[in-house]
Amino acid sequence: MERKLVACGAALALALVAGCGSSGPLTRAEFAKQASAMCVHRDAVERRLIAQSHGDYRRAIRAALPELEADAGRLASLRPPASLRSAYTQILALERAAIASARQLLAGRTPSLRDDGAPLHRHEALRIELGMAACNG
Repeated sequence: MERKLVACGAALALALVAGCGSSGPLTRAEFAKQASAMCVHRDAVERRLIAQSHGDYRRAIRAALPELEADAGRLASLRPPASLRSAYTQILALERAAIASARQLLAGRTPSLRDDGAPLHRHEALRIELGMAACNG
């Protein structure tokens, strides 16, 4: 019992210390580092789920959707510097659109994607602008 209390106390203290950082916006470098780390995580998850799906794209999407939603939430929790806010707002909108499209596919509906690939190209341009280098390679 005492060990559980000590462990819970240590976890609570760690959570409090982690939450006591700066509440202001991140610097450009801090933002790029954190956002890029999210890309590395997402890429690893996507590769694993695609490999496990054995060509069944619905299975891959169904398995990836919770991770995609969590990643979008983590990205949305970042506080970019003022110079990146416009690009940041745009990339969040594209992330939400991608999640909505995945849900439409799972529901058996055709998502409303543009055939010219413009959203994908815009997403790539925004990642470069935001310094999310890990997403671009």
